[in-house]
Amino acid sequence: MDKIEATIGLLVTLRCPITCRHCMFECGPHRTEVIDWGLAHRVIEDSARYRLYERVVATGGEPFLYPGELAALARSARENGVGFRVVTSAFWATSKKVAKERLKALGRETQVAVSADAYHQEYVPQ
Repeated sequence: MDKIEATIGLLVTLRCPITCRHCMFECGPHRTEVIDWGLAHRVIEDSARYRLYERVVATGGEPFLYPGELAALARSARENGVGFRVVTSAFWATSKKVAKERLKALGRETQVAVSADAYHQEYVPQ
């Protein structure tokens, strides 16, 4: 039997450049809430120290609205031996060059999940 990976999701922001009709958190450009980044780092550090979670997932809203903070979380996860995943609409991937730069900043170990359903594609073309 495969091991079940304990994961915690961090809703890092309710701000989002798009306003999907299905969004259960009612995220959008009008929202301003952002996580306390120190708290997010403590979740990663405590997950490693107490073996609470094998992976931390940054979601929102749109985490890539804060690329510097997101890269710092990915680095913290890597340094603490905790997996890291980001859920995004990929609105920021306006070219291959930009996409490569943003992803490189997160590190090779970071997983990226792109929300590419019909709701997101109203705003972000595939």
